[in-house]
Amino acid sequence: SYEDNDTSSAASALTDGSYSGLTTCPSDADWYSVALLAGDILQVDATFVDDDGDVDIFLYDTAGNLVDSSNGYTDNETLGPYTAPTAGDYLIEAELFSSGDGGPTLGNSYALDIDVTLAPCISDSYEANNSLSASAPISTGFTSNLTACSGDEDWYSIELWVGDTLDLDANFVHSEGDIDIYLFDPSESQVAQSISTTSLENITHTATETGTYF
Repeated sequence: SYEDNDTSSAASALTDGSYSGLTTCPSDADWYSVALLAGDILQVDATFVDDDGDVDIFLYDTAGNLVDSSNGYTDNETLGPYTAPTAGDYLIEAELFSSGDGGPTLGNSYALDIDVTLAPCISDSYEANNSLSASAPISTGFTSNLTACSGDEDWYSIELWVGDTLDLDANFVHSEGDIDIYLFDPSESQVAQSISTTSLENITHTATETGTYF
């Protein structure tokens, strides 16, 4: 069902999971792509009966360079674990070894198991600011190189006077994780939020009291 994926440009996209019922034929390589983020760890297992045809597998980076291969002469092949140095689409090629087609029919069936271990979330320099009481003070201007990790809230504090207008933008890549932002007044009551599904969240709020906002 993944044909025609006979060239790198026609590679079929796969994600973490198992894929069975695949077939490779003589002079007809199968190509697949897996999207990885920098630091993600990929392992690919191909299972098959070598007596029915020797299947070899190869891994290429985002620039098309061969970075790993598995081309033995027994059942099954494994790529990795391979740590992606950059984000992008990595290519897997499965092909039947030219003189290794055995069995009663041309080609051989195989299965692929794609195992992607997500890159660890690296804390930024403002940690540990995981609660309101541990908020990291910030001032007006641009603050970069922040990281939001799953299950780990980030809290910041800023001093405002009555009548000050705070314009807060959070810029990020939504496809890599949905970030929402909230604003609390000095009484620790929520006064604003931005919870869209885009790559920009914005809060504009005029302070009604002087003090520390979170």
